[in-house]
Order: sequence, then C-alpha cells, then structure tokens
Amino acid sequence: INRLLVCTSTSFQKSRTHVYMRYGGHPLLTRLACSYVHQRYYLSKTERPIDVEEGDLRRGENLRDAELQFYCRHVVSELQEFYPDEYDLLEYLAAGRIKDFMDFALYPEYSSHLRAYGLVGDDARGVPEMTIPVVGRYVALEEARRMGRKTILAVVPSKERALWLQLRVEMLLTDIRELERLIEGAALPSLYGPNSIAESHRLTAQTAVESKEEFGQFINVCNQCFVEGIEAYGTHLCKPKYFWKEIAVAYPGLFEALHRIKLYRHGIFHVRLKAEVEAKRKEFLVRDLEGRKMEQVEDVWFVLQQCVIDGLLSGLQVEISRLSN
Repeated sequence: INRLLVCTSTSFQKSRTHVYMRYGGHPLLTRLACSYVHQRYYLSKTERPIDVEEGDLRRGENLRDAELQFYCRHVVSELQEFYPDEYDLLEYLAAGRIKDFMDFALYPEYSSHLRAYGLVGDDARGVPEMTIPVVGRYVALEEARRMGRKTILAVVPSKERALWLQLRVEMLLTDIRELERLIEGAALPSLYGPNSIAESHRLTAQTAVESKEEFGQFINVCNQCFVEGIEAYGTHLCKPKYFWKEIAVAYPGLFEALHRIKLYRHGIFHVRLKAEVEAKRKEFLVRDLEGRKMEQVEDVWFVLQQCVIDGLLSGLQVEISRLSN
C-alpha cells in the first residue's frame, strides 16, 4: 500500500486506514485498488511525491469500485457455488435486510462459512455487517439485477403493503416487550419504565403512507411511542439526557433506529434545524435513498416508512440477540 499509494507521511495513516476498511484487508482487492489510484495519478502526470488525502479516495470511490466488480465475483464465487444457502444469507445482509439475516444467522450452519470467509462481522454496535463494503455492494447489486430491480432496497409492492405493515407492527410490539423482559432480567437501564411502551394502539392503527402528510403522521406516532416514551421516563428519573446518554450507551444497536425516527420527525415538523442535526438527517436520507434525491425516488415516503420500520426491527433483534447470549 505504501508503494502504490505513494503518499507522504502527512496523510498516509488516514489513507491507509480508509483503504483497509474499504477492502477489508483483502490482498487482491487492496492491491488492485491501490494500483487504480496510482494509475490515475500517473496518467494525470501528477508530480511526486503525492499526498493522497482520504477525501480524494472517497471522491473516487464509485469509479474505483466499479473497476473491481469483476474481481469481487471471484471473492464470493466459491461460496455462491458450494454454499448457496449461505450465499442467500449474504445477499440479505448486503441488501440491508438485517432482520432477515439474523433470523437465519442464529443457526451456526447458516452463518459459519460467512464468518470463516471473513465476509461478515459485527460493527461497534454489535450489528452484523459486510466486512468488505465493495464486496457487499457487488452482492447487493447482483441480487437487485437478478430480481429486476433498479435499487438495492427491495421495496414492498403496493398491493402487499397493508399486510406487510400489519405484520411488521405486530413484530415490533412483540420484540419490544421481549427486549424489556431481557433488560429487566439484566438490571440494565429501562426503556419505558414499568408501564412499557405508551400509546401502542396508535401504532397498530397506522397505514402504508403515500404522501408527505401521511408520513408526517406516521413518524410523529413513532416518535411519540418509541422516543418520547424514553425521554418521559428519563424526566421521571430526573435525568434530562437519559435518551442521549444511558440509552445510547446501553443499546447502541437500537439507538440508531430511534435516532433516525427523531431526525425524520424533526425534518417534517421544523422549518429549520441546527447544522449538525440537519447533517445527520441527511446521512440517513443518503443511506435510505441510496444516494438519490427525494424527487428521484418512486414512492419515496413509503420507502422511508419501510426503512424506519425495518431499522427498528433490526435494532431490536440486535439487542435481543446480544442480551440473550
């Protein structure tokens, strides 16, 4: 990496870390990625030594990763050929269907090869993730292409959304109560106190959204049920930062889903947001909409609703799995 990136010492450490994280330390992908960077500077006749900034690497990421797609196929080809069930599981994770992944990953026979191959690990919050992002993107795009989709996210078809939402809400309420039971047994910070989640009946009354106004109603109910209930319990305990401190630290896997709800609710009901709040909200939008602008996304408000609900389910499953073990 040192030779191929031809970095000066100023940026070398950050650039090297970025390359390692992006390509998971995989020797072939790392070498090819560095060669691509080297070739780009060589063709532009850039004078050496070259201080390759981490920002430069990020800006050229899409084109560079596109060049590596052929080699990503080789990374997963053996798994795809000899362990098709595990490969299906890998597709779930690559496409962000974490709950679906976790439903099967509980059984070692489905997930052992994925971890042994170094393709799957857990992030700092304990959430399963693809350890080589460029391979994850390749797997997700291949699955989308095979299924005839233009996006990685498999958006629920309009005719199935009512039933999908009903089942998802039932899962949410079941999982939140299971998590509360585990929390009580482990003597960890309570989410909602002895009365559990408030106004759950309003959640069961929600419908699949079609407009900004309907999404606003939905996200407001989610905020009242899942977020404000925690904040109210923190106030009861005389801990005004309970949500941001105790809950964020104790349940990092779930906190991100709760934070998404809070930010999306702010985006709907507040004309202006603080710069750091707006920046974080945009991070979620970029992820949920796969980098597209809202006007470019068909059924955008339902897509966001789907991401909010699936994010909650995934977060709950992560915490349940962690506390169960």
